[in-house]
Amino acid sequence: MAVALFSVLSKVSREALKRFAQTINLDMMLQNHKENIVAWEFERLSDTSKKYILENISKDILENWNLLFEKKKKKHENLREIWFSGYFSLILNSLQYDLKNKEEWKLSFLNYEKILEKGMYAWYEKTTHMCCAFFYDITQIFYIVLAGQEKQIIEADESVTQSIRKIQLFIRRHEDYWKDHVKQKIELEHRLEAML
Repeated sequence: MAVALFSVLSKVSREALKRFAQTINLDMMLQNHKENIVAWEFERLSDTSKKYILENISKDILENWNLLFEKKKKKHENLREIWFSGYFSLILNSLQYDLKNKEEWKLSFLNYEKILEKGMYAWYEKTTHMCCAFFYDITQIFYIVLAGQEKQIIEADESVTQSIRKIQLFIRRHEDYWKDHVKQKIELEHRLEAML
């Protein structure tokens, strides 16, 4: 099915692509953190086909992704790990396409760090709500770090370094949140350290 999906998407009109981007269900968790056929088939497209799809849907995909996270955070939907969508590859590619340069990446990274910081100093009715907010915000940071590293547009100036240190502090401060997903914590810590 994924073969047909991306093959068709690379040939449909801009309007049809927009409709697809507005109706796609990004709220589909990747099972067992394994690459799925959707991600694999998107990666197999030619660069021209990927570019055509991304130039028409990347903004919609990212807008829907951010809205999905805001809704989940407001409802305190349970999350105890970095969240990988079944459309991880499409989201990551959309981020990479949308981030044109080092300055855009930096602004986005600093924004996500500020969201995390605000969330970590907010009042929550239950500690589980704080844990959920933490992982939704950490997921956004993980995606932006990964996008920047893969596109090689990270430049750690003083403001980026300060943000990295704050994120590292929050990770250490909430070490108990990671008890079932230590590998994810270690990967994120390595990625953050590599940015310094």
